[in-house]
Amino acid sequence: MTIDDATNAAIIYYTTGGVSTPTTSSTAYSGKITVSSTETIHAIAIAPGYNNSAVASATYIINLAPPSFTIGGATVSVAPGATTGNTSTVTITPANGFTGSVALSAVIATSPAGAVHLPTLSFGSTTPVSITGAAAGTATLTISTTAPVNGGACNAESRAPLGVPWVAGGGGVLACVLLFGIPGRRRNWRIMLGVIALLVALSGGVMACCCGGGNVCNTPASIPGTTAGAYTITVTGISGGITATGTVNLAVQ
Repeated sequence: MTIDDATNAAIIYYTTGGVSTPTTSSTAYSGKITVSSTETIHAIAIAPGYNNSAVASATYIINLAPPSFTIGGATVSVAPGATTGNTSTVTITPANGFTGSVALSAVIATSPAGAVHLPTLSFGSTTPVSITGAAAGTATLTISTTAPVNGGACNAESRAPLGVPWVAGGGGVLACVLLFGIPGRRRNWRIMLGVIALLVALSGGVMACCCGGGNVCNTPASIPGTTAGAYTITVTGISGGITATGTVNLAVQ
């Protein structure tokens, strides 16, 4: 701002900081006055042979940006199923005098094409974050991924004949039982081959994977795990009517 007076040789004195009556002991005006916050300037002009001028004043209102905060998060790189190194420190930085409690949430914003078993995200008990001064606050985002699982087949110990008592006794017992019911004169080679084929069919049909107690259980299916690639996580912070978002980059190896 600038101050001027039409009287020759007039000296202008001014005050700030709430002092409303400038005198010759006040600051003499010599150039532009810089105002960085809302301020009222009081000024008076004094010249030899003239009465002092009336006090003039002007109020300058500085509109500052409203209180807010920004969000940022550390990049994470993990293998599927990792339980260490799978966290990101999310930082909430206050701006323009913001103080308050910030509630955080996170979602997967982008993922590799056709991705399966997407990561799950949690801040646990680290949200909300309380900002009480100019210092930033932090929260921990935990990223959980799924490790691949190979289903495979039954191993030798878990395969057993189930449900047919004579099979459990062995192929020889079954063959004897079948042959016993065939008259001797009919025991030709064709019949013998038929018995052997029936034995194989019955034996194979009752083999299965076993669980404890002799129960049949299914062979576990293979699980591909979380798809490798680049993911983008959007973190949202809300405090009253203020909302801000930030990004965490995730690389699944």
